Amino acid sequence: MKRFALELIVCSAQRNAFRQVLQFGNQMLEHLDSYELASEHAHSCCILLAHKKFKMDGRWHTHIDFDKFLVLAKSGQAFSSMDYLAPTPEWAVYGQGIAGDGGFDPSEVHYRRGAAAKARGGGC
Repeated sequence: MKRFALELIVCSAQRNAFRQVLQFGNQMLEHLDSYELASEHAHSCCILLAHKKFKMDGRWHTHIDFDKFLVLAKSGQAFSSMDYLAPTPEWAVYGQGIAGDGGFDPSEVHYRRGAAAKARGGGC
């Protein structure tokens, strides 16, 4: 029973920490006109504030097409980040992922901290 109670405390603390990260990010956005909250990785307490130029036709492009990047890097020609963009997966877009655990790839297995059993999606 103690282990279960401890896991609840860890989960609660993690959720509170993520709320603080979101609050701080939103405070920063009040001073950054060209940026928006683009992506989240709640279980890692991370958010991505991205420049609006990476939001095209209402869709974020915050991932990297590494194959294209390598071709460009080997070409010897000048290029910019706009040349090797990849669309952000829906599950990584802020507010679009698993409720309470946004940014978790649903195709991955999420192992709960300290638990022997694995869970798909959600949880701490």
